Amino acid sequence: MAIDENRLARLPATLRPVAALWLRRLEETQGGASLPAGVEDQLLRVVAVSEFAGNALLRDWDYWRGRLERLSTPADPGELREFAADPGHGDASIDEVKARLRRFRHRYLLGLLWREVAGTAALAETLESLSA
Repeated sequence: MAIDENRLARLPATLRPVAALWLRRLEETQGGASLPAGVEDQLLRVVAVSEFAGNALLRDWDYWRGRLERLSTPADPGELREFAADPGHGDASIDEVKARLRRFRHRYLLGLLWREVAGTAALAETLESLSA
């Protein structure tokens, strides 16, 4: 995937180098990965302003590739309650539980960050979600 200068030109100039670097990292780790057109601008803005977001997306790209569109919707409080009810799934080792907690936290925080950067979350929503 060549870096599309038109895609980057839609970002403020200060964000372009970081977004271009992230796109190169995506290419290196995922080969010919393509970005969904409907979320492309938001995705580049989020990874340009947050190293955490960029790294979380790259680490978990197989999960996010088909789910990026859902990041624009508020987190489901039921999903958080369901996760909190049984993080260990019975006989899971402590390392498995820790990994599952990290993965859930990264996915949850990425959703909050995405909505905040995109400007689709009100401050009250972001604070309530962080508190949850």
